[in-house]
Amino acid sequence: MAPVIRREIMALNAEVAPISVGTLADAISRQGLFEFRAIATLTGIFGLIGIVLAAIGLYGVISFVVERQTQEIGVRMALGATRGSVLSMVLGNGISLVTVGLVTGLAATMVITRFMSSLLIGISPWDVKTFAAIAMVLLGAAVVASWIPAMRATRVEPSAALRYE
Repeated sequence: MAPVIRREIMALNAEVAPISVGTLADAISRQGLFEFRAIATLTGIFGLIGIVLAAIGLYGVISFVVERQTQEIGVRMALGATRGSVLSMVLGNGISLVTVGLVTGLAATMVITRFMSSLLIGISPWDVKTFAAIAMVLLGAAVVASWIPAMRATRVEPSAALRYE
């Protein structure tokens, strides 16, 4: 198509000669969007690192809580608690911690996005789908981070836990 376009432009005005002919996407990529793409990529990488660090921190907190509750879990199991109830108790603790954090974070986000609306391209500051997706990712990370300590809690032997100090 480039030769046809050049010929038509030359037919309209011989003094105007097209230097280069290309697609709009090529022109946009040459015009300095590299900086924006690099910033968006780095922001995404930092977001992933943040999620991983949050999951590691949650894992540490839940592991510590489970370690501190070893006697309680042992007593519960000695009195007839099932592994499923212990598993749901520990997972519930982890998910409740993240739920409190999500509610607090969403409230802060509602305030902050008002000031950052000029930086958001392609989404509105009140995009419910984006907020829901982020909340689901964080809840998924909480379940994964709570699963290992929860499984460890289900393997507590009641007799060993009662002697634990």
